[in-house]
Order: sequence, then structure tokens, then C-alpha cells
Amino acid sequence: MTRPSIALESSQTATIVGAYCVIAGSINTTIVPISLAFVDVMARPSIALESFQTTTIVGAYGIIAGCMNTAIVRVILAFVDVMTRPSIALESSQTATIVGAYCVIAGSINTTIVPISLAFIDVMARPSIALESFQTTTIVGAYGIIAGCMNTAIVCVILAFVDVMTRPSIALESFHTTALVGAYGVITGCINTTIVHVSLTFVDVMTRPSIALEPFQTTALVGADSIITKCMNATVGCTCNAFIDVMTITSISLESFQTTALVGADNVITKCMNATVVCTCYAFIDVMTRLSIALESFQTITPVGAYGVIAGCMNTAIVCVSLAFFDVMTRPAIAFESFQTTARVGALSVTARCMNTAVVSISIAFMNVVTRPSVALESIETTTPIGAYNVVTHCMVATAVYFALTFINILARKSISLEAIITNAIEMRPTKNNFLYLPPFLRDFLGGDISANARKRQTATTIRVRSPAFQFDLIDLFMAVREKTSCFDSIPWDIVPDISQFTTHSLRAGGASAAANAGVPDRLFQRHGRWKSVSAKNGYVGDSLSSSLSVSKKLGVNVNDPITPEEYQAGIVRAGFSTNWFKTKTPMKKYWKQNIIDVHEKGLSNLRLRCRADLYSYDYSIDKFKRFLSDLTTVVDHCLKHDVIPIISWVHHQAEACAMEKDFKAYVNWWTAVAQQLKDKDYRLSFNLFTELGKDTCERNDKSDESLRENTEKYNRWTMNVTHEIRCTSGNNAQRILILGSP
Repeated sequence: MTRPSIALESSQTATIVGAYCVIAGSINTTIVPISLAFVDVMARPSIALESFQTTTIVGAYGIIAGCMNTAIVRVILAFVDVMTRPSIALESSQTATIVGAYCVIAGSINTTIVPISLAFIDVMARPSIALESFQTTTIVGAYGIIAGCMNTAIVCVILAFVDVMTRPSIALESFHTTALVGAYGVITGCINTTIVHVSLTFVDVMTRPSIALEPFQTTALVGADSIITKCMNATVGCTCNAFIDVMTITSISLESFQTTALVGADNVITKCMNATVVCTCYAFIDVMTRLSIALESFQTITPVGAYGVIAGCMNTAIVCVSLAFFDVMTRPAIAFESFQTTARVGALSVTARCMNTAVVSISIAFMNVVTRPSVALESIETTTPIGAYNVVTHCMVATAVYFALTFINILARKSISLEAIITNAIEMRPTKNNFLYLPPFLRDFLGGDISANARKRQTATTIRVRSPAFQFDLIDLFMAVREKTSCFDSIPWDIVPDISQFTTHSLRAGGASAAANAGVPDRLFQRHGRWKSVSAKNGYVGDSLSSSLSVSKKLGVNVNDPITPEEYQAGIVRAGFSTNWFKTKTPMKKYWKQNIIDVHEKGLSNLRLRCRADLYSYDYSIDKFKRFLSDLTTVVDHCLKHDVIPIISWVHHQAEACAMEKDFKAYVNWWTAVAQQLKDKDYRLSFNLFTELGKDTCERNDKSDESLRENTEKYNRWTMNVTHEIRCTSGNNAQRILILGSP
């Protein structure tokens, strides 16, 4: 619990070996293997738990004979069953567990723990039983052992928690007072002071939310401070306290505390394998307490931390799902359809070995309740598990995706007509021939079942969302067509019998873009969509996929094939932009990759990189110029990655005005160095040999008749020579597009 960053697999073996050496005189013989078993359940959920469970029980029986905690073994194993195999007949298993427990109670020092654990199992497995009488006996039994018990506070807290779960209507005020009194007696010598306070506070939150928690909370935090300096889990302490604040006093000024908590976390993150968990916890607190803060920048940092552990992490699916959940909570306006698809694709690698089919079914059922509350829940509650089980054999896809996207739509766009957008968002409506268009990840799942007459079409695409951390270049994305099969029977396709019946207002989330890209007059769909202003309407309009990718399509799918001037001109016919990044001595101080993404999303297709050659001496071998080439390469790579055409343009007004021999040689050498650096970049990159030739007067001799604009012979010589040298650098430069200046 406190050191999750260690390598559990190898350490696990060593821990067991170490435990056996101390078993002879240890009263905690059972606790060691039980704890290890629990760690396995938590840390390696993807293993075949049936066989593992059998091994665990066998291992436990080997020491049961001389073990005082036989009941605990059975209780924990029963609890594992509840978590991993809820479909078994728990009633019979529960009876056997209780019977086994009673056999050892008489001489057991942990009499209280046994009935408490069993009560908890009952709460989880059979909440309908009459717990009042059983609970009374449990509390009475607890008081008999409290006097000499080091864990008095824990006993009281657990009992209180059981009461909260089973009998929330009882008068807990008087009981809770006693629990607190008992807790204070053990706090001074207890290393877990913070945990005691937090647990008791949590009980207060659950049972008596109306009390004045401010002064108590202050005490809890003060108590926590004394242990934080020595505690490996300082971050956890801050997080727990912050979470309590969120639940109990949301109106307090959490900004300053949050800052401190994050600072405290930074001290642990560098050495901590669970850096993602820390960031995620804080992000969740931010979501709960400060929804209005700019989470985009923070969110970007968090996924970056996650990617660092994904490669060796068994829980790839969990990481993807968590990140998706954060997007739902913090940035509901982004295009979730594309992200959701990618997230699921990442999960596929671990899904095949996943045995938690019950969890999948429960999640799907929950999605039903949350996303379609207006339907007759009684009937769908029965139908959902049946429909889910049909999908589980193919590993959770069709229904889960459908409801996940539906849930996202509800969070992101509550005002839209959901019935219309649900089917449209998934893009899986049946066609007239009873076919379904499937996302690629679903096609991969059902790849072996795709019918012989299924059609495939290949599309070059780049899917983007707002945050740089969530950019997925899905080149050669396949969209398969598959006949409708029984695994989709649970999806209510009849919600949208005829999509054409809905107006652009009904399809507000996607209809505005569709209407705009289809050529519907702006005023017409603005009125139907009920937007008060043009700017409000424009916020819902995005480029269609075909429009966004028009440059790549016009240039050809393979950008490594030479491009003709006609093709190139057609590709950049839309608006472009230019920057001054390389008109300064420190270009990367102004540069931000997000700018390229943002302007591309606004429909701009090319970027002219104006580069001032006069910032450098004519000796292009110096380090300063080499840094320029490196920075230029970085920006060009980002442009090409995000489908923006980079155009490099030379600027040196005095050189073009004076046009002396040394200027000519420097000009040719500058372009030769740039061309050599970028010779292997794809053919979308082009070279603009001159920026606008607009300078005539040379400051060196105050003449104007020698400038490139006035002297056509000089202009032709400069152009022909630099063209020859660029072509001679080989690579793609031999056929790269060169844009000439106009004298």
C-alpha cells in the first residue's frame, strides 16, 4: 500500500521467502500470505484468477492448522470471490464461510474482526438480510475487546462504516462520540495519525454532513502535518485531506492548498513509478473543486506522464480509460468520437486476457441507466445483461462503445436532441442493405467474422483534438463494412428510424458542420440552429474530414512522390499564414507548436517561414547558424506532422539591394546549407527563393541601380545558380517545388 513503485513480481517471491523465515514465532503467520494474495489480486488482475485462487486457498490451508486467524483467511477469500466472481451462488458459499468462522471464534483474539468482516461480506452479497439484530451483536462483541486493543480506533471506525452501509437511519451521533473518544486514546502513539483523522472525518461526512466540520478539519490537517515530513506518502496525505475538503467544505479557498499539495507531490514524482496516479488524483480534485481553471495545460502534462509507464504497464486499458474520463470531465467540447476510438484501440492489447466479464456487464448496465433515463428502465435492466453477454464473448465492444459515446454526448452537449445524435456519433447506422459501417477497432475485434462480400475502403486521415497530448495520426485508417449480426441485437437502432427527419437544430452537435460543408447558406442553418450570433454559430462549425484533409488528398496519398507545380498550386490554394519566428535571434522563445495546430483547425493550409539571413555572418559553419538549422528542422517537422505545408523564405534586404559578389556567394551558400539540412523531408516542403524583392537602395554606397529588383541580369544569375546548387544536394531536393521571386 505504501510502496507501490517496487517491482511486485520479483519482490513478491522474495517477500514470501522472507515471511517463512519468521513464521515460527509470529502470530501473523496467516496475515503475510493473505496480504500477498490480496496484492496479487490488485496488481495482476489480468491473470486467470480461477487457477490462482485455487492455489491461494491451497497455500492457505497448509498453515491453517496452527493458525488463529482461520476465519480471516476464509473471509478474505470470500471477499475475493465477491469481487472477481459475483455470478457464483454466494448464499451457499456465505453459509459455509460463516460456519467455518464460528468454529474458531471461541479462542480468537480477533473476535471483533471476524464478525465485522463477515458483516461486510453480507452487506456486499446479501444486503436484503435483517442486519439490525446481527449488527447489535457485533457492536456488543466489539466493546468486550476494546480495552486492550491497540486498534481501538480502527474497530470503531469499521463498525461505524458498517453502520453507515447497513443502517444509515440510526442515531449515529451518540455512537460516533464514543468512537472519537476511543480513537483519541491511541492517536499519540499511532503512526497512522493522519489516517485515523481522515477515516473519522469520512465517517462524519457520510453520517452527519450537517455538523460544523471546519474546526475539526483544521485539527485533522494540523495532525497530518506532524507526520508528513517523515511519510513516504506525503502526497497521499494531502490528497486525502483535500478530498475531505472537497466533500465537506467545497466553498473554502482551495487554490492555495492545492498549490501546496502539488508542490509536495513534486518531491515524490521523480522517483515514483506511479507519477501518473499522483497527477490523476490532483487532476480529479481540480475537476471537483475548480472546474473553471484552465485544465488544458495541466491535462497535457498528465497524459505525458502516463505515456512514460504504458510500455511496461499491464494496465494499459486503465490508463486509456482514465484519460478518456478526464477528457469527459474537463474538456467536453473536444471531438470525442476520434479520441474514444483511439482509447479503445489502446485497450485491445489487454482485453483478450481480461476475465472481468461481470465488471463489463455491470458497466454497460450503468451506462444504460445514466444515458437513457427516460426509457422504461425495468425492461432495459433485464435486457441489458443479456445483450451485454452477447458482446462479452467478443470482448465488450459494440454495446460498450455505443453507450460510452452516448454518455459523452450527454455530458458534452446537454441541449441537443440526443435521440438524433446518438446513432450519428457512432457512425454505425444500418444501411439499406442491412450493412453497418464499423470503426476500425471494432472491425479488428470481429475481423474473423467479416463476410466475404464486405467492402473495404482506404482513407488517409489525421485525427486531431485540441490538446497536443491527444494527437493521433491514423494514416491508412480502414473503415470496414460488415453484415449486421446478433451481437448488435441489444443496440436500439430504432431510436432513429429515419435520420433525414431531423433538422440541423436536432443535430446541433454535428449538423452545423455538416450543413456548412454541404453548402447550406449560413443564415439558413443559423436560424434553424437558433444561434443568436454568427460567432456563436461558428463555434459549432468545423471542417469536414474531407475538407481538413484536402491538402493531403490533392497532393496525393503518398507525399514522398514528387509533386507537379499544378498539383502543388491546387493544394495551397486556400489561405495560409506567415510567422516572424525566424526573424529573431532566438526563434524558439516565440515558437509554440500549438499555434500550428490551431491555425490548421481554422482552415489555413500553409505556413511561410521567413528567415532573416542578416542575423548571421556569412560564415555558415559557426554554431549559431547550426542552431538555426536545427530549430528550422524542428518547426518543419511539426508542420508536416500536422498537415501544414511549410514554405521556407530567404530574407536579407541589404543583400538584395546591394547585390555585391560577396552577397551573391553568401546567398547561394545559405540556401545550400538549408537544402542540405532538409533534403529528405517530403515533397510538401518548398523553398521560396526570395521574400518580396522590395528594397532598392544600398546603404553601403547609396545606389539603387544594382539591386536585384532593378538589375534583371543579376536576378537571373542569382536564381539560376541557387537553383542548380539546391538540386545538387540530392534527396528530394532534386524535384522539390521552388518558388521564384518576382523582380
